[in-house]
Amino acid sequence: MLNEMESKSILNKIGLAIPNFFNEKNYTKNYQQTEEFSLKFPVCLKMLSREVQHKTDIGAIDLNIKNYQELLTSFEKIKKQVEQSKENFSNNFLVEEMQPEPLGELLVGIFYDLQFGYVMTLASGGVLANLIEDSVTILLPASIHELDKSLGKLKINKLFQGYRGKKEINRKLLLGNLKKLTDFALDKSNNVQQIEINPLFVFPEKNIAVDGIIWKNE
Repeated sequence: MLNEMESKSILNKIGLAIPNFFNEKNYTKNYQQTEEFSLKFPVCLKMLSREVQHKTDIGAIDLNIKNYQELLTSFEKIKKQVEQSKENFSNNFLVEEMQPEPLGELLVGIFYDLQFGYVMTLASGGVLANLIEDSVTILLPASIHELDKSLGKLKINKLFQGYRGKKEINRKLLLGNLKKLTDFALDKSNNVQQIEINPLFVFPEKNIAVDGIIWKNE
């Protein structure tokens, strides 16, 4: 499993937008703000590890940090929480700009099934992922038309179509991003075992992979 920064850097290279970020590779209590740190507050802080997928479970993430002093406090807060969880602490951190509320959130997963080959899952993402049954499974490869048809089966699709006077999404952009992911996974040279983006923030004119992990075959 790649860590989140490694994974999202790959997603960015294939054409998906990701939040503006800063990588603090060696945090200590003597941490000082560097010239490279140019993010706009509020930010979130995440511990980077190839061993931890669900950061919330062990307290390895802190959200809505409003200023630099709060950021310093968050480093220590995460360190304490991770050590209490018995997981291995890493002083490699990802600092990211918080994103505004999207029109909707998608979970996008791709994995290799021994019987069917590569399979994509689309579902309502974020907190809704575990609260409502709203998902479709797509055998890959899939055309843009097939991806569009599957997306249309989701309950969350209503939000993407201008629900209650809100703006409609750029559907061509979203489908293009989904196709980029499937093409990347199906390219054998990339050695992909699994991809999970949760959530993919969907705005009217952009998509942002807020959280994502890639697993590669050994």
